[in-house]
Amino acid sequence: MLTIDGVEADDVIATLAAQAEAQGWRCIVSTGDKDLAQLVDERVTLVNTMSNETLDVEAGNAFTIFFENQDPASVPHDIDLRSADGSQLIKDQPTINGGTSQAYQYDALQPGTYQYICSVHSIPPMTGTITVK
Repeated sequence: MLTIDGVEADDVIATLAAQAEAQGWRCIVSTGDKDLAQLVDERVTLVNTMSNETLDVEAGNAFTIFFENQDPASVPHDIDLRSADGSQLIKDQPTINGGTSQAYQYDALQPGTYQYICSVHSIPPMTGTITVK
């Protein structure tokens, strides 16, 4: 978890996305904050991962999801990666409290379909699909 006193989460996420992009990483920014739409280009995608969306990722490339938890401080979330049917945990990520953000890094995946889920609140609006092509 990254917290910087006196700096808003969207500014931290924008800085991290720029640094990752400079390293050649594909960046997925997860937030409901539409101000971050200015980051979008061929290597940066903006999604709301808590709304059952589908993400497309290139096979063989590591990727990062920058997640901003906009809930109150007492409401934790995470983004765990699972097999398509949800039975196999691929990557367990730490939870973060509301009002903070986290850069979740994932290793390159083989082509296929994967599920991402908030393991704290695994209800349908807090799940989605990652398609690796």
